Amino acid sequence: MSSTWLPGVTPPSPPRDNVGAMIKRMGRSLRTMLIGEDPARPVPLPRYLSVVGILLLVMFGTIATRGLLDDRHLNGLNAAIIGALSVAPMAFLWQRPLWAWRITAIGLIVGGFGNQVEGWPWNPVQIIVTLIVLFVVSVREPVAVTLWIGLSMLGIVWWLVHLGSAPGIGLLMAALLLLGEEIGRRRRFQREAAVQSERGEIAEARQAVLMERTRIARELHDVVAHSMSLVAVRAETAPYRLPDLPEPVREEFIALAGTARDTLAEMRRLLGVLRTDQEPELVPQPTLSDVDDLIASMRQAGMQVQTTISRVPVSDATGLTVYRVVQEALSNAVRHAPGAPVEVTVDTTKTETRVEVRNEPGFTRDPVHGEGHGLIGMRERVELLGGTLHTGQTPFGGFEVVAVIPAGPA
Repeated sequence: MSSTWLPGVTPPSPPRDNVGAMIKRMGRSLRTMLIGEDPARPVPLPRYLSVVGILLLVMFGTIATRGLLDDRHLNGLNAAIIGALSVAPMAFLWQRPLWAWRITAIGLIVGGFGNQVEGWPWNPVQIIVTLIVLFVVSVREPVAVTLWIGLSMLGIVWWLVHLGSAPGIGLLMAALLLLGEEIGRRRRFQREAAVQSERGEIAEARQAVLMERTRIARELHDVVAHSMSLVAVRAETAPYRLPDLPEPVREEFIALAGTARDTLAEMRRLLGVLRTDQEPELVPQPTLSDVDDLIASMRQAGMQVQTTISRVPVSDATGLTVYRVVQEALSNAVRHAPGAPVEVTVDTTKTETRVEVRNEPGFTRDPVHGEGHGLIGMRERVELLGGTLHTGQTPFGGFEVVAVIPAGPA
């Protein structure tokens, strides 16, 4: 019976292609097991651990050699070689697990020609090291490589061990490989999940920055548009308010008014790009003088706020930024330190405007972790005017927001 496929739908690959791809993958895994490089290496061990490791290798190597001399009755040279091969894999296991396994396999083959006193030819140290190597390799390596290593180890066991003992040793090795592979799979999944989560957080933070920049641009448009409207109106009415102006000056005022209105039209076109589907707020943008009303509303809600605010005139853009910084800082204090007293300071000099908002620890333990969208928005606003923003814990367990904005034309 022939199969019918919908138009535009790619049929699955024939089984022969799947088998061929699987054979190629297994071939690459076999090559990796035999001569391939190890995966990304972990952080090197601290020096003191390296020294301890060397001492342990020497100690267990000596134990293995002594056991080969006494129990297996090998001569000194053979016992020393097999004893060294018994512990050598541990020197490579941390950073080069594949090389550790290769040395282990060589040691098992060389040691397999000794006297099989307990039903297997290897000394206890060599068996313990082999099991450790198999477990670590199965955790670190891909599934296909682990499968080849398991088949190789089973082959060595069936070749060199008495038939009565081979099944038990083979099952023990297989169980270790399966356990290590499961642990490795979970670790890889957790790492991938952490990477995806980090990417999502970065994307979310970028989106928050873009949204906040758009909001700032809309607000600044309203501020600048108000000023440009005043320029246009004053330029248009100047010839009527000042009747004694020379004709060239009148023409200059008329041209200035036209330029101002053209600029307003261009700004409206730009604002059309920045607007979202949300309805615009039909309210004037807040200024520095509105900070008092903001703090009064917070006090009515039960917040303890102490203020020190200078009354030096600032530009509309600076006043809007100061208002938003104080607003967001007070909102953070309400969310993360409910009931805590807050101190607000706005100090304006000839060179800068400094905003400081500090709160003491709240009655509940809910500290601010990292930068939320509100803090990101504050930073964007301040840096847009060439200023700097510092946020962080105070020495007494509270939280502070410090913004420094360079002076602009008032």
